[in-house]
Amino acid sequence: MSATVALLAITNPLGAMPIFLEITEQSARRQRDALRATLTVVIILAGAVLAGRAILGFFGISVSALRAAGGLIIVMMGIEMLGGNVPRLQSHQGGPATKSQDEDAEDSLVVPFAMPLVAGPGAIATAVTLAARADSWRGTGEVLIAVAIVGLVLYLTLAAAGTLGTKISRRANAILMRFLGLILTSIGVMYLLEGAQAVLRSAS
Repeated sequence: MSATVALLAITNPLGAMPIFLEITEQSARRQRDALRATLTVVIILAGAVLAGRAILGFFGISVSALRAAGGLIIVMMGIEMLGGNVPRLQSHQGGPATKSQDEDAEDSLVVPFAMPLVAGPGAIATAVTLAARADSWRGTGEVLIAVAIVGLVLYLTLAAAGTLGTKISRRANAILMRFLGLILTSIGVMYLLEGAQAVLRSAS
């Protein structure tokens, strides 16, 4: 459950919805576009979950150290969201909806929308941290289920973006972002303390 909440908070489907609407403004196939963007996000996060341990082993990084570092990143992003801001790790510096003349809407659904706007460094770090925290293949499977749930929520949100966009005010979105920021900060603190305690125990 906590894995699902953490990933939902950090991917923030409702926050990504206005960008999706802008990218697909001229598109007559928004549901297909929503599916394409969602599949890209799920593949990125699932890849992070499955390959996370191998990557750690290659670089000689302990699981405990990753928990602590991932927790710190999550805390920093949560604090930014508490201020009503989109986390900088999830933002696209060139402007999330900016397209060059050679870039069409379908390309924009992958970059920058799916990555780094939704499945950005923060979301990937969270997925790897969750996988590292799982002590068994069953735990990894639970994280993958969480990724699938996030994908379902993201797809439903984007597919209904045309309707939802007219009903959710900017004020309501800001309140939701602050609430998710509080949840994310709490989860990050938990991961940070768990990782730090494990590192100290192994060092002693």
